[in-house]
Amino acid sequence: MKNRMKQSNVISALCLSLAALLFGGCSYREMEDNVKREVADFVPGGQEETPAEIPQREAAEAPVYRIGDTVVWTSVYGETMEHTVLEMRTGENLEEFGVSPEECVSYAQGNFVGENGEALGGPLADENRHYIFIELRVKIKNIDFRGWEPQPDDYGQIAMETKLYTQEEKEDRDAMSPDKDCIWFDGHTDDIKRYYFCDLDPGEEMEAALLWVVSESALEEPLYYVIGSATGWESFQYILLNPETE
Repeated sequence: MKNRMKQSNVISALCLSLAALLFGGCSYREMEDNVKREVADFVPGGQEETPAEIPQREAAEAPVYRIGDTVVWTSVYGETMEHTVLEMRTGENLEEFGVSPEECVSYAQGNFVGENGEALGGPLADENRHYIFIELRVKIKNIDFRGWEPQPDDYGQIAMETKLYTQEEKEDRDAMSPDKDCIWFDGHTDDIKRYYFCDLDPGEEMEAALLWVVSESALEEPLYYVIGSATGWESFQYILLNPETE
């Protein structure tokens, strides 16, 4: 239990790191390293709860799944959730998805989403690229994951997976593509710190929708939905969204 209480510090660190990434000079890789250092503080051996052994592998060895496959995520305590991508679709404007710009996470408004609902590339946009939206409809089943105890500031029991990776990012931890950002979750709150969190008790399941702004050219190579953000790059699992590129 002591370790689980420390886990709330990790969530706080994640939010602070995200703010540094968005509004400061912190790079994504620096943010990930900071969070992993926080994780290391509450998973040492010999504590009241012994962390489960998380498989560590080279990215090339990671299994690749497809839309419709169920991926089992295991926490550092051996608790599990199941993730399935049900459907992917693309579009040019938020209207196609029944979403307004005001519903998007606040930092995306005016940066990744225009006032008329068009896709923008964000602060690092390449003016020579065309940007579109990708929507994923996902199903999540909580087998026995108990979440964070106590739940810090009512964040919610689980956090949505919001990473999309290119083939290069899958193979190289230090690679980074700025051309894809998750900007909407249909179960969101209005608080930026809690936007991607929700409650899902053990034994329950839910369906959800998420939207990303991506460069259209990103779909010309393999693009993956990442499962396992909380357990580190070495144990990520990948769902290939466009198998026609293989």
